[in-house]
Amino acid sequence: MERGHAQGWLPGLITYESVERAANVVMFFPSGLLLGLLLPRGAYPYIMVGGYVVSLGIESIQHMMPNRTADVSDVLMNGTGTLLGVLAAAVWGRLQRRTTEPEGVRGFG
Repeated sequence: MERGHAQGWLPGLITYESVERAANVVMFFPSGLLLGLLLPRGAYPYIMVGGYVVSLGIESIQHMMPNRTADVSDVLMNGTGTLLGVLAAAVWGRLQRRTTEPEGVRGFG
């Protein structure tokens, strides 16, 4: 990355840390999306908390391993990925309900 920054073709905002954080969000997004689509809406809060709990477990194990480091920002980014996945599932579900309901049945929900 240093060469890209030095040569000017890689923006300064793209750093190892920013790529790692984005990767952590992307890594947990699918689990939030899939669980959000498979489970009822009432489970959304549990899915979101579960994302943070799983991430905390992963980081706790990494803390005990040699040559590995645990980072609180990883827990936050992983949990954020789960949250965004659940939000995407909620939007998808809402759009699906709108397209499948008969015209006169739509309510305020």
